[in-house]
Amino acid sequence: MRRERPPLVVDVGCGERPYADFFEGAYYVGLNYGMDDASPDIVGDAQQLPLKSNCADIVFSTQVIEHVPHPEKLVREAFRVLKPRGVLLLTGPFYWPLHEEPHDFYRFTRYGFEHLLVSAGFEVMSIRGMLAP
Repeated sequence: MRRERPPLVVDVGCGERPYADFFEGAYYVGLNYGMDDASPDIVGDAQQLPLKSNCADIVFSTQVIEHVPHPEKLVREAFRVLKPRGVLLLTGPFYWPLHEEPHDFYRFTRYGFEHLLVSAGFEVMSIRGMLAP
């Protein structure tokens, strides 16, 4: 009898891994640019993920994309490492105060997100906004 593997979740920009418990039952891998204030399994660049193509079931990245110099590279890399029918869960600010300066580069409209995602090959299922603090 063949056992199914748990889904692989890659948390890009995991920091201190605050969302790891959301993926209980999955094989969770945290990736972060460095070790400062972070507990990654892998240290690497979101613009060039050190992972095989078609390996992940879910790529999760929350409030990281605004800190990436080339956000289109993060989105293309997420597409590359996702298995067919894999899911990208991505958040980023439209309006938010400056933070983590000088590495706070972008703000995104829903149209900007849609453009990035479609350009990378994604089928967009949903884009939702939330109120600023």
